[in-house]
Amino acid sequence: MGMAIIMVMLSHLLSVCKEVKPFWLFYPGFLGVDIFLFLSGYGLCRSWESHTPATFYRRRLWRILPLFLLFQAFTTVSQAAISGNLTWADAACNLTTLSFWHLGGTCSEWYLSFLLYLYLLFPLLYALTRKAGPALLYLQFLLLVLWQWSADTAWNYDAAFSRLPIFTLGILCHQSPAPNQLFRRATVPFTLSLLAFILLFIRQRAEKYEIVYMAAPLCIAALTYASSAIVARKGMTYRLISRLGTLSLELYVANMMVVSLLQQVPLTTLPRIAAYLALQIILTLLLHAVNAGIQKIPQGK
Repeated sequence: MGMAIIMVMLSHLLSVCKEVKPFWLFYPGFLGVDIFLFLSGYGLCRSWESHTPATFYRRRLWRILPLFLLFQAFTTVSQAAISGNLTWADAACNLTTLSFWHLGGTCSEWYLSFLLYLYLLFPLLYALTRKAGPALLYLQFLLLVLWQWSADTAWNYDAAFSRLPIFTLGILCHQSPAPNQLFRRATVPFTLSLLAFILLFIRQRAEKYEIVYMAAPLCIAALTYASSAIVARKGMTYRLISRLGTLSLELYVANMMVVSLLQQVPLTTLPRIAAYLALQIILTLLLHAVNAGIQKIPQGK
């Protein structure tokens, strides 16, 4: 989780400083989101199997919903203050995830909204994976390729639905008696889909970032080896990355706030980089303090 959030923050630094050519090395960093989704699929299985449905939903929503609403309120207010043309209907769509479906609103962040839907639909996905097994991956990839070939969809739909297989893989790995073996075998449909998306990209039916999504298992495998070496040493790097992992949600939400602000305020390159780093630290600390207080509120039975 710590490595994943570092990747995401570096990738988003590129998104606000595209003119800095060395930052293009960070382009694949959005695969950090794929790592989040893989680990979420795996971890949600544990929660689902050890709690009642009511407790499962309460625990999941209590963790993400306050930060989701804080983020949406922040971006809605900042956009209204800077642009001055935000309506109450737009604000309502931002706060209710309807902006994800382009039914109104102005918020372009997709991951938190999509994660809420994954939480709500998790019991269905859990049941489907138990019944269909790895065949579900092949079906998902087939549907994704056909969808890309037949329709030109909004980028946030591509970003969200193209990640369903990696989320499903996390569920399958938890359910499997041999998760490492299943994970290695799963590289086959991902690789086949990567080749298919390359062809779609050549035919101008897909974007290049969709090709990168299909490399998620290879990225996870590489980071597994790297993290094993870091964990074995138990040094400062281990403690720092582990701490970032525990704050990954706060770091992500703060990062999206920073990106939202910097996309609306004109700054030259160096001040933009300095603002990116300073605001990331300040907002993360604020969100951590606020969320720590929220999590202490009794949730009831």
